[in-house]
Amino acid sequence: MPPEQKATVIVILLLGIFIFHAPIQSAAVASYGFFREVVQIVTREEQRHIREIFPEADAFSSKSGDLPHYKAYKIDPQTNQRTLVGFVFFTTDVEPRERGYEGPIEIAVAMNTKGMITQIKVVENHEPYGYFSIDQPRFAAQFRNKSILDSFRIRRDIDAVTRATISVASASRVIRKSARRIARLYLVKEDGDGAQ
Repeated sequence: MPPEQKATVIVILLLGIFIFHAPIQSAAVASYGFFREVVQIVTREEQRHIREIFPEADAFSSKSGDLPHYKAYKIDPQTNQRTLVGFVFFTTDVEPRERGYEGPIEIAVAMNTKGMITQIKVVENHEPYGYFSIDQPRFAAQFRNKSILDSFRIRRDIDAVTRATISVASASRVIRKSARRIARLYLVKEDGDGAQ
């Protein structure tokens, strides 16, 4: 058999195996919720962001959960025991429908176990005035040690920038909404079960 025909036969066989097994794989994935874990692809850049905004942590879990997030841990050098100190998440994972003026605003958020935002970083946006509003260090600085119970309102506890009100309001709103969702789902659970 010529090499071209062998290659074609192999491709057809592989395609047949894939098609035959696809329904079985889909059923298994749906039954066990495995798909959510597989889908969480973590890039080096994402790892760099989580370490940058939660430098106090010694280690991080893998990205997981219905609302994808990382758990941040401190490790006792004597006992090697790890203690949960907070969470890191990306707003586009937790609140993907929230939009700015020109689309989603991706923000990395670090939150401790007391429901305080310890740091944020605007990772990506396409806002027309982002370069002098939400991309500025002063925008991120105002979220340090901010409670998730605060109102996150423009001109009340968040500084507005002329011509960039929509961007600032959307970025503030997505930080508030995603932090509260993470706290409701994971922080209360961790508190109830004891920090792990």
